[in-house]
Amino acid sequence: MLNLVLALLLAVPAQKALLDPDKDPGTPSKITENSPGAIVLSSGYPGGNGWRVAVLTGEGHQNMVWVNDTILVIFGNKFSGDATYFLQGLTEWISYDGGQTIASENDIDVTPTQRSYPDAALDPVTKDVWCVTQIYGSAGRKLIVVKDENVEEFGGGVTTTYEFVVNAFGPSIIAYNGNVVFVYSDNATGQLVGFKSTDAGGNWAPITVTDTAVGTYQPDLYLIDENTLVCEAISYDGTMKYLYFWVSYDFGETWTGPFVNDPTPLNQYGFETWWYDQAGVVFNGKVYQFAAYGIPGYEGGALYAYVFDPTTQEINEIHIQGEPVYDTTGAIVDIVPYAVIPCPALTMDGRYLFVFYLSYVPTIDDTTYGWMWCYRWSEDGINWSDQYVAWPDDGANAAYNSRSEITCQLPVIYGEQSSAVKYAFLGGYSTDTPNPYDKLILLAGSTAPLPSVSENARPTFRTYIVRMGDRLSVAEGGKVSVSIYNVSGRRVYETDKPSFNVNLGKGLYFMNVTVDGKTTSSKLIVR
Repeated sequence: MLNLVLALLLAVPAQKALLDPDKDPGTPSKITENSPGAIVLSSGYPGGNGWRVAVLTGEGHQNMVWVNDTILVIFGNKFSGDATYFLQGLTEWISYDGGQTIASENDIDVTPTQRSYPDAALDPVTKDVWCVTQIYGSAGRKLIVVKDENVEEFGGGVTTTYEFVVNAFGPSIIAYNGNVVFVYSDNATGQLVGFKSTDAGGNWAPITVTDTAVGTYQPDLYLIDENTLVCEAISYDGTMKYLYFWVSYDFGETWTGPFVNDPTPLNQYGFETWWYDQAGVVFNGKVYQFAAYGIPGYEGGALYAYVFDPTTQEINEIHIQGEPVYDTTGAIVDIVPYAVIPCPALTMDGRYLFVFYLSYVPTIDDTTYGWMWCYRWSEDGINWSDQYVAWPDDGANAAYNSRSEITCQLPVIYGEQSSAVKYAFLGGYSTDTPNPYDKLILLAGSTAPLPSVSENARPTFRTYIVRMGDRLSVAEGGKVSVSIYNVSGRRVYETDKPSFNVNLGKGLYFMNVTVDGKTTSSKLIVR
């Protein structure tokens, strides 16, 4: 019977996955204020352009910073109540328990603004947390830079604000041992420019990444080491196709580049990306810039990583998932599996590279499809795990949000050979109608324990579908160990028997089965 159910599951045809950027696809369940553990950081959005609630609170940038394994600092926007300048300049929220509760909030700037895009970074030496954001108010445009001093020791809230009256878009910031650099796109000239401080904000001097109008958008800064920085930006000429990289070996004083990718999905299929469909992280001394390339006019598509090596100045392309689906005329009508809004992160111990993204996947009863946040991880940046759902659709807590942020935390060890990783979600959605984007919501989560993913020992993934009380056989002979975890990463069952009765409540679980020292991971659906 189990084999028959699995065969039927595998026979489910691919569903239409294109997400129109101007329409909400209308899935019935999303991360809302009623999701277990959700925290409403801000409410009262006046309506209109609802998608901007989350996209203007950091998307394409990293506006959440883990100071250590418990302190989480979040930068975003409250709502101003103004129908035109609907956001409030900048607010800082601080959690001391990994996003489970908010301990303090600090309104840093209350200027009503249309656009924000905050980007934050931790100085790993001084433990200062830095943030830069743009403000488009009725009185004009400016940037503000905020330093929260030694958050690990002082607990946050010891802030200094610096103001720069510039016509800027999409600023990004980085810091190391009191050296601070931020860059932005100059709306008037098209140049990538910025400022640098060598004394933790005491004095600032202008810098130039490129003095020519290269037609790029939304720069991101990456810290490679105490001297080396990388700046990445996406091309923009009405379409968005190429990723540009620059490298500095003197912490932002001078820059070399641009180095430009040559994307296979563009050349082979004519695919394009979006400025918020690409984001990056530093892993093993290289910048991994993840981008979703798809059919022009739609968000998301096939997921790729573009790996820039600042030493060799080379860009390598890694295809992670997504293949085109053709109709009878030969036209591409879909991409399976689909990815939207990739959000990469690195665990604090440097072991795991994660990428979270929206994907169109079966709901928990496997009879319908829905948009849910999923993730993959890698230990070498080349070989990737199978896809897991971050928040499964259990009818109350499905994980669709059109735009959001994800950030990871230090692994929490559950056993000698397995670990789980905590993460936090920030996005805009609520149950209110007709204006569902009137709240900014934080929700902490955790993966199931992670098996090793390597070239020589890639785990085997399968799905078991059973009913409560059924007997499940997972192995034959040998020394067996079975551990089952719920979607929050908590171990709920363990046995050394190769066959056992499933006495679990209905829902989705993850199961690790170790036979003679070799571990495989599976999805377990209890109906």
